Amino acid sequence: VNALLSLTGNPHLIAKNQVMLTLDGELLQDLRLQLEHLSESRSGFVSSQPYRLAALQRQWPHSIEVHESPYPLHEYNCFMFALGLAGNERYLKRQGKREIHLAGSEFARWLIDSGLLTELRDYETEIAPQGIGFYFDATGKCTHAGLALSNGRMLSKWGTGQLLEHGYVETPLSYGNILRFFEGVSIDRSFEYLERFDHRQAG
Repeated sequence: VNALLSLTGNPHLIAKNQVMLTLDGELLQDLRLQLEHLSESRSGFVSSQPYRLAALQRQWPHSIEVHESPYPLHEYNCFMFALGLAGNERYLKRQGKREIHLAGSEFARWLIDSGLLTELRDYETEIAPQGIGFYFDATGKCTHAGLALSNGRMLSKWGTGQLLEHGYVETPLSYGNILRFFEGVSIDRSFEYLERFDHRQAG
């Protein structure tokens, strides 16, 4: 069980397929605000992220861990990682030539709205769902994505920063308070969907 969740209680279901992140308590609210600053892109921020996370621990307890990235950090975002496109030479080659759209927030929202991803609906909050977790803000924008792990935590990349393992609520404030889970997809299927999205956008 994630240590941070015990500070404010476990996330509670607001629908069969959505988890509302618990925002009670100044400690969690302040932590998420600090994580917002930590995720902001600036010169040297990628290399300094691990040290800044360690410094945060002294005043705002958290369980965020830096993972070694299997791919160059500048080559992928959170959506590419969650959908298996990070490090994919076929995708990187076409995206580098501007032959295909970036796999970002709009693509993720289209995948969900089109029903191309299978949503995990019948789970209990005590049993960690596995697959892809998508975060949404109050406007319904898909702000972030990560891999939902069996230990009840997320593995995700924050912007152009580090690859991090974190609790559901241990995220920057701008990522929003809604978290929905979906089954994972293969790399080939993700690429196929991205091509369909690209054709739709071009048309």
